[in-house]
Amino acid sequence: MKLLIPGMSCGNCVANKLNAVKVADPAAIFRKDLALQTAEIATTVPSFALTQILAESSYPSTNLEDGQS
Repeated sequence: MKLLIPGMSCGNCVANKLNAVKVADPAAIFRKDLALQTAEIATTVPSFALTQILAESSYPSTNLEDGQS
């Protein structure tokens, strides 16, 4: 799934977001584009749960594939 993650601007931001995702799915694959503040995440976690995990970790996101935020 592709997410817009406002404020994702450095390697530390990416690491924090990846750690939040990895807690729910250790096998998740995370590709980022800092310039666009987007990430593509291959995971077994449903999109609604993933956006909730990120929001609870202080990283609100919007699923660009279905408009869910």
